Amino acid sequence: MMADLGWPTLQHRRSKAKLVMVNRITHNLIAIPTAQNFHPLTLGGHRYGYRFHVPFCRTDNMKFSFVPSAIRLWNQLPEHLATAVSLEAL
Repeated sequence: MMADLGWPTLQHRRSKAKLVMVNRITHNLIAIPTAQNFHPLTLGGHRYGYRFHVPFCRTDNMKFSFVPSAIRLWNQLPEHLATAVSLEAL
């Protein structure tokens, strides 16, 4: 039914909202400190672009919460989208 109307699925809309929020957090457009939850990936002592370490989660409650799930989505973005300042690219 949704495909007939051309509407995106709820899962797609939620994923997009998470990516927009991470973009705002990483560019300091929102008052959420990145140091608490978003730890940059490092390889050989060098930062690895705009990729973040996914926190270890012992329970499903934490595993599917905003920070780990948003970081997983963010890390899957191509480099040119992850480094984009404009939200139109997302």
